[in-house]
Amino acid sequence: HESFIRGYPKAFVPAIGSCLFGHNDDTLRPCDYPSKTRPTFEAIDPVRGITNLSSGKMGYAIAEAAMALGADVTLVSGPTAIAPPAAAHFVYVTSAADMFNAVKAHVEDSDFFFGVAAVADYTPLAAESRKLKKSAEGKEIRLRPTEDILAYVARLEHGPFCVGFAAESEDVARYAQEKRVRKKIPMIVANLVQHAVGRDDNEVTIYDDDGAHPVPRAPKSKVARAIVSHALDLAGRRAKTAAAAPLNARPIGPGRYTPSNRTAPASSTGPVSSHRSSPPRSAPPEGLP
Repeated sequence: HESFIRGYPKAFVPAIGSCLFGHNDDTLRPCDYPSKTRPTFEAIDPVRGITNLSSGKMGYAIAEAAMALGADVTLVSGPTAIAPPAAAHFVYVTSAADMFNAVKAHVEDSDFFFGVAAVADYTPLAAESRKLKKSAEGKEIRLRPTEDILAYVARLEHGPFCVGFAAESEDVARYAQEKRVRKKIPMIVANLVQHAVGRDDNEVTIYDDDGAHPVPRAPKSKVARAIVSHALDLAGRRAKTAAAAPLNARPIGPGRYTPSNRTAPASSTGPVSSHRSSPPRSAPPEGLP
């Protein structure tokens, strides 16, 4: 899921990938929180495609955790059977390109971005208009890389605080830290994919400049709350450091979180519910496998 927050400190969570949100004294202020979740589906022909085993449960849990703190969430989700949170602004997508376009449409003015979605790394050069027929001969399908959504958001000059996710099958610490440095993001959440896919619980390790922060196995809802809490704390500490620095030395760009850039209503105190009374939803396309 991808998620963004607009107007006030906000969050965005792509269905299986990212989320943005804002906070004040450990609570979220009125905001838009886009989130992305679930895998994408890259069509090969009208009935076949490239996808993965991600369930989207972690992304939806991140969105729920942010909303519990008062965030206005936008959830960008790939194909899934999970019911979207009732209070979330829900955007249904199918392919990696769809998700990328949805993120670009919602990320502006967001404060946090959680890249939770299991976006396909490759997509066919061209999808066949008719079903490929089986034959005794082999078949080659040419692929091209998809857009790197997290890298795009992290490169934005005044972009949100970015939280990446890394599902690895081995050497988790090395791959996660390499990804965090390569994407230039302040925080990444990593786990062994064989210990999490399809399950209702998870155990992860959060990596930032201070090192590794293990989160023990627990229901994904509890793990999500720990992830959101860590992001809020880290963003707050970075904001205080930036505020104390000389004006010409303050960091800008990827990972910034500057509460002074957001002005909440004078009556806002503590957590609040989403300001959308009936969030719009986009319906899944017909004929989706």
